[in-house]
Amino acid sequence: MDKITFVKKIYFDVSVTFKNGLNTGIQRVVRSIVEADKQKRLILIVGDRNNPSIIRKISHAEFLDNKANSKTFRSRLLSNLIKHLRKARLLIALANLSRTGKRVREFIQIRFSPNFMLYVKIEKRDQIKFVPNDVYITLDAFWNTDKDIARLIHAKNSGAKVLILIHDILPMSHPQWFEKSNIRNFKKFLSEAVNNSDVLLFSSDAVINEFRKRFKLSNQAIHKICLGSNSIRSNLKRRIWNREGCIVMVGTIEPRKNYLEVLKWFRKSQIPNPLIIVRRPGWKSAKVKFIIRIMKMQGKNIKWIKNANDHELSQILERASIGICASKDEGFGLPLREFLEIGLPVVASDIPVFREIESQNIKYFNLGNLHELEAAVESTMNQGFIRESVKFTQWDDAYNALMLHV
Repeated sequence: MDKITFVKKIYFDVSVTFKNGLNTGIQRVVRSIVEADKQKRLILIVGDRNNPSIIRKISHAEFLDNKANSKTFRSRLLSNLIKHLRKARLLIALANLSRTGKRVREFIQIRFSPNFMLYVKIEKRDQIKFVPNDVYITLDAFWNTDKDIARLIHAKNSGAKVLILIHDILPMSHPQWFEKSNIRNFKKFLSEAVNNSDVLLFSSDAVINEFRKRFKLSNQAIHKICLGSNSIRSNLKRRIWNREGCIVMVGTIEPRKNYLEVLKWFRKSQIPNPLIIVRRPGWKSAKVKFIIRIMKMQGKNIKWIKNANDHELSQILERASIGICASKDEGFGLPLREFLEIGLPVVASDIPVFREIESQNIKYFNLGNLHELEAAVESTMNQGFIRESVKFTQWDDAYNALMLHV
């Protein structure tokens, strides 16, 4: 009798990125890996809105065509709705206490999603069934909700090999930077994900070291894969350094990104270059908004662009002199690598993950030391960008490294 050969199916869960429609670091990682999958070896899947054991296929084109920051009426409506809902956190918490309230909240989130019509289309398709020899991969925020972690556990219980990427464990190592509900979910769901995974992927040694302090593993394999650094340079070639350009920061406005310290420095600094901040407001961003408004009234040359798409970000970077990455901690530091990749020198906080990058074009400063920050900026302005032979990982490389472990 002839041997039966089983074709290994590789399922790539994009549910959270598809549902949220955001453009922060994790979502950019997910989209970049999908873009790098030129031969369509990955089968993209999205979970059902109500039943986590129901999973359906979505094409690469459908997923990538529904990128974040589209200027449609529906996406603007969703942004405004979320903005107002954030002001009523107590009501959301009360709604979550009852099953009906929770369902109503979830219905509103999906109904006003930019991808709602595509959701309707997907839900008419046949379900995906995991079988032994399949591979399930998630590089997404699998700790978001009970439904997200349930898909991972369902894949494991069906006999699939499970690979997860742990971007960081900051809600455990630095809980002061996160909401209590996020910390609670992260601790619970990360532990469940680790226990139900076969391969644990990390993008930096710093995160591996922190992880080993808190988790004891049984049979899970640990591997480091370096993420790509060319997300924001699709149409941006290596540029000529410009001393007169802006100083740019890219990242969600939240406590760990350390915007307050940079604003405190910029408020007193005599450097004439404008400061441009790119990305949306996150948790505890009210003080940053207030200070930016005051600084504008005082005549400081500062601009905050909340919803820049990749093209708009490329235009900003074309006019930039320096990138600042002032985070108190990170899992990888994608913007820092992307800045260097396009020929932009960087002033960075002296944290372990940033020290993993060896480049003459990074000037470090100690957190909380505004004199060092000022000196680092001035030194960078005087030095400019030094051409060097450092080669950063591209998304094709990251994709190939991922596929070695399936």
